[in-house]
Order: sequence, then C-alpha cells, then structure tokens
Amino acid sequence: MKRCVWQFAAAACLVAAFAAGCGSRGNRVLGAAPSDAVAVGTDIVPAPEPLVHTIPDSLRTPEQQQLCDRLRQTVAEYLRVEDGRLVFTLSEREFLERGIPKVYYDKLLQDLADANRWADSIGEVQLEQLLREAYPLPQ
Repeated sequence: MKRCVWQFAAAACLVAAFAAGCGSRGNRVLGAAPSDAVAVGTDIVPAPEPLVHTIPDSLRTPEQQQLCDRLRQTVAEYLRVEDGRLVFTLSEREFLERGIPKVYYDKLLQDLADANRWADSIGEVQLEQLLREAYPLPQ
C-alpha cells in the first residue's frame, strides 16, 4: 500500500505524466477525435488538436515525437525543488525559443500549481526524492 501511495505521489506531484506522456487528457474534448468538430452555440468549432503527450507513442508522427522529446528534455532540465515547492526555472520566452508552443508552457505551469497544492494538502512529501525518481541523474 505504501508503494502505491508513492507511485501516486510521483505521478501527481512531479508532472511526470505531463512530460512522460502518461494519462493526461490535456485540453481535448472527451470522446472527440482531433478531426471532430464541436458545436458551440450556432457555430461549428474544430476540436482542439490533442497535446502530444496524450498521444500513444505508436501513433505519434515523427514531428510529434520530436516535440514530445523536447518537452521531456526541457522539463527534466528545468524542473527543480526550491523551498519545498516544484519550480520550473525556464522563462516563457526561453521555452518558446525551444520551438515548443505556448499551450504546453501554460499547461505545465497549471500542472505545477496543482501538484504544489496537492503536496501542501498531504503534508510531508519528499519532492526531491520523487523528482530524482522521475528524472534520474545521468550516471
């Protein structure tokens, strides 16, 4: 049971799901394929494209895989624990200069805020240890 709690903590607290491509539905309309249209009032609005980390590896295009790899690398490099809080140390401008769309920066910051609120509600969470487990240091 304790291991299960730690696994949940790692997934919820480290935004590993965001960077590693596990489980998040992003801003996609539930049940809608990327090409589906959604009716909003009297207008037909195309469904948003799914975020690349929500697409299974086997279904990603090479371009989507490159973006996913850039996201994973960027999060691994710039996600830190400072004063018991998860902090992303790359500015929005620098993030965008890496060729990653703004929607991912906004999503990452929201996920970090949610993870920090979750950690605050739990109490003593070993964020540094969980971060190292999600993104091991090079040998």
